This record gives sequence, C-alpha cells and structure tokens, in this order.
Amino acid sequence: MTNRTNLCPLFLLFMLSLLISSCRPSPESSNAFSYAWGAKIPVDTNVYTLSGQVAADAESLVRQSAPAQAQTYSAEGVSMGSYYGPQLNGKGMVRLHVATSDSELAPVGSTVLLKLDDTKGILLAAGDQITLKCRAQFEAIAAVQNRQPFDPAAGVWELDYCRLATPVVSAP
Repeated sequence: MTNRTNLCPLFLLFMLSLLISSCRPSPESSNAFSYAWGAKIPVDTNVYTLSGQVAADAESLVRQSAPAQAQTYSAEGVSMGSYYGPQLNGKGMVRLHVATSDSELAPVGSTVLLKLDDTKGILLAAGDQITLKCRAQFEAIAAVQNRQPFDPAAGVWELDYCRLATPVVSAP
C-alpha cells in the first residue's frame, strides 16, 4: 500500500506536465496543408514596451474572417438582396520609428511594422510620439504537404497584439 501512495504524487506531477505542455498552440498553415498532429510552436509570454514616433498615418485593417453570404428575394418582378461577410474591423497597422525598446525584435533606431489590437490606434498620425506594449508572437510559415513535421526554422517572430500604453499622444 505504501508503494502506491508514493507513486501517486509522481503520477500527478507527470499528468500535470503533460497538461501544461499541451497548452502550447499548434502551428497554423495558411493554405490547405497542415502540420503533423501534436506539433507545437514556441511561446514568449513577455510583454515588451516600445516608444517612438509614428512614421506614417496608421492604416485600418479590415479582413474578412469567414465566407461571405448572400440573400436575394424576388417578388413580382422586383429583386432585392444583401451580401455580407463577417469581418475583423478596427485593427490598425502602424509604422513606428523606435526610440526606446526592450525587445530585440525592435532595436532602437529601427522602423518596425506593428499590428495594433487597440482600435484607438487607427487615429494615429505621422509624427505622433507614442508608447506601445506588445507581445512577441511566433508565426509559422505555411506547410507544403499534409501532416508535415514542424520545424521552428519554418517560422518568424514578430511583435503583435500591440496596444497603446496610454491614450495620450504627443506631436513633435
């Protein structure tokens, strides 16, 4: 009986480690092919802070996130209809000349392209001085065959999920 009770904590620790390792995301492929089952991408949980000057007006990102649908109606020779598709609206893209940074993905003096999750970001104008908080995200490059083994060399790190650290911006 004592042997079984000694193994119980080890078994629980083993199961917990399996659960934690399965929480890492799988690589996504942007075409019809997929990576092998169980493949996982690296994860960076740090938050990085960047400050700098917006180099160009921010661009709004509108992306269709699911197939579009159409509905048409006809009655007595008159046709009406609507066409729509779910969209991801309000995200912004900003070009930032980096003045301070704690991320090696955005060295001081470089100009970086960032995707903002903060809808206020689409109001940024060239010359605005801002501070952002971002995450580093690993983006897999598309698989070229089905159930392809994943290699971390088939991906890139980028700063993503950026938000304005404060809604206050200052012009030069």
